[in-house]
Amino acid sequence: MLQKRLIDKKDFENLREFLEEKGRGDLYDVIVNLSNTKSVDEAREIYPDFDYSHVEDVAKILENLGVEFELDFGVARGLDYYTGIVFEFYSDKLGAQKQICGGGAYRLAKLFGGEDVPSTGFAIGFDRVVEVAEVEVPEKPLAVVVSFGDYSKAQKVAEIVRKAGVDAIVDVMGRSVKKQLSFANSVSADYAVFAGEEFDKGIVRIKDLRKEEQVEIKVEEIEQFFNGRV
Repeated sequence: MLQKRLIDKKDFENLREFLEEKGRGDLYDVIVNLSNTKSVDEAREIYPDFDYSHVEDVAKILENLGVEFELDFGVARGLDYYTGIVFEFYSDKLGAQKQICGGGAYRLAKLFGGEDVPSTGFAIGFDRVVEVAEVEVPEKPLAVVVSFGDYSKAQKVAEIVRKAGVDAIVDVMGRSVKKQLSFANSVSADYAVFAGEEFDKGIVRIKDLRKEEQVEIKVEEIEQFFNGRV
């Protein structure tokens, strides 16, 4: 992995020392020239003893899909299990730390007792993606479905509430009703929906936490109740 990081960081002096220690000083010029290469034709001239057909196939697919890309034979990922093409995604809206995604091809399954399966994986820098994303997330009301010890009832109510376009949170920690309502206030919920014994009779209670008003309605009326408030 050391030599990969030296290439990636353009630390050619230490790369030379590393190759000489390994008795492969003859590869120094080839590696340095390849690291500055941006096309298969150039790479083939520098190092013809390699089959570049897979690289060309992938490049052709990307072109057909209209994906903007640049071949870079000097990219090296930080992990040394990659066995094929590696890739990185960048955003021009960021500064020096502009990479938002990276990954590559590998064959790890066999090492863990599986078949020799070609695989591809990647990781996304979530914080960086959020920073550059231009996505408007619509604001929706939030309801906390108050459970009385029967999680399945609360979950059923939550599903109905979500169908009405309202975000719903269900307590799964077995907290008391008082603590669930306290939690609802802490997350600035708009409604508390009580899924108690009355649910077995087809009825739920909904409390508007903003107006401190409470109504009792039939389960089949939940969507209608929220449709006029979303």
